[in-house]
Amino acid sequence: MADRKSFALRLDPDLYNAVARLASADLRSVNAEIEYLLREALRARGVRVEASAEGPEVAQHAGTSTSVASVTLAGPAIVRAASSADIEVAGYVRLHNNGATPDRLIALRSEYAEAVQIHAATQDATRVLGSLAIPAGGVLELAPGGPHYLLLLGVRRAFAPGETVKIRLSFALAPPLELDFLAVGNSSESWQALDR
Repeated sequence: MADRKSFALRLDPDLYNAVARLASADLRSVNAEIEYLLREALRARGVRVEASAEGPEVAQHAGTSTSVASVTLAGPAIVRAASSADIEVAGYVRLHNNGATPDRLIALRSEYAEAVQIHAATQDATRVLGSLAIPAGGVLELAPGGPHYLLLLGVRRAFAPGETVKIRLSFALAPPLELDFLAVGNSSESWQALDR
C-alpha cells in the first residue's frame, strides 16, 4: 500500500455534513470520500492520478485499473430544441457500464452551452449533482419523467429539431464519451419513439 500523507483540514460544518452524507451513501469513510471527491475534481480538469496511489478503501470502491471501465451509449441521447440563445434546455441519455467496477459520470461539457449540469428532480425543487453513479455492468438512465436529467445552461445559439448537439461526458474511470444528442420538439414522445 502506498504511503498516506496526513494533514489537518478545516471545513465549514455544512460542507462537512454534505460530504459525510455522500460518504454514507457511497459506503465510505469521510476521509475516503474526501479523497474520492478530490480525485473526481482532478479528473474533471484532465489531471490523472495513478490508481496505484489509492488506498484500499478507495480502490475497493472505485476499482484499481481504468482498463476495466468502459461506458457506452445504451439508448437514446436527446436534447430539447432551443428556440433561441441564452435559455436552458434539458437533455436525456442512457449509458451502460461494461466494466466490472462501478464508475461515475462526473462532468459534462458542450460548445453549444455555457455549462452542462446533472440535475435531480424532487417533489419540491431541483438540485445540481456533482456526479452520478453507474453500477458495474449496469445502466444509468436519465430519461424524461425520471428523477435525473441533464441541463444545458446559457445555450449559445438556437438549434431546431433534427439538429445534433455534441456533448462530452467525463467519467471517474472510463475514457470520456463525445456523443451527438438529437434535438427534439417533445422529449417524452421522442424518447419513446427512439427507444424501440
